[in-house]
Amino acid sequence: MRPRIFLICCPEVLKILKESRMTVGEQILTQVQEAAKMKQELVSLLVPFAATDTLLYLSDVSNEKTQKEVGDAIKSANEIMGTKFVPVLGVEVCRQNIEQQEIVRQYLEKTDDYRFAVVYLTATELRSVLAGVLLANRALSADDVFRLAFAEELAQQERWGKDKETKKRQQAIKQKIIELEKVCNERSLFEN
Repeated sequence: MRPRIFLICCPEVLKILKESRMTVGEQILTQVQEAAKMKQELVSLLVPFAATDTLLYLSDVSNEKTQKEVGDAIKSANEIMGTKFVPVLGVEVCRQNIEQQEIVRQYLEKTDDYRFAVVYLTATELRSVLAGVLLANRALSADDVFRLAFAEELAQQERWGKDKETKKRQQAIKQKIIELEKVCNERSLFEN
């Protein structure tokens, strides 16, 4: 059985991929190409998502090391995009983060198609546009963006334990992001 890969907003493409005999790498490359073709539509989906990005919200359950790593990742994403996102403890949406949406839109629109596709595909899996930007710009590895995007969930699991289904779901998502990074490196999609 082939592992399930990214979902993009195009049922026709998904049907073709499910019925094909393509390798996982070929399927990912096809999705990268499809996301690049749908860039304008997908930008409008990602922009509002950025203000509630997974990396921006941590609770007091997260340890200091994780909070620092997430803070550093947000700082790097801000430098790449020219934004001023700030981390938030709790669940309130910060006005400053909402105000970054137009800058995010401009960044995504000017980003080359393949890099944009990496942002999109990563963001849809990790619930984090910032993690997508960091991976697409090679500021962090697939392992790192996964760990940071799931920092809160992993901290809760350390405290309360995790079940087999949760572990299986996390591994599947992590593997998708690793495969995406691998395909992009093999095909030199990360090159300028």
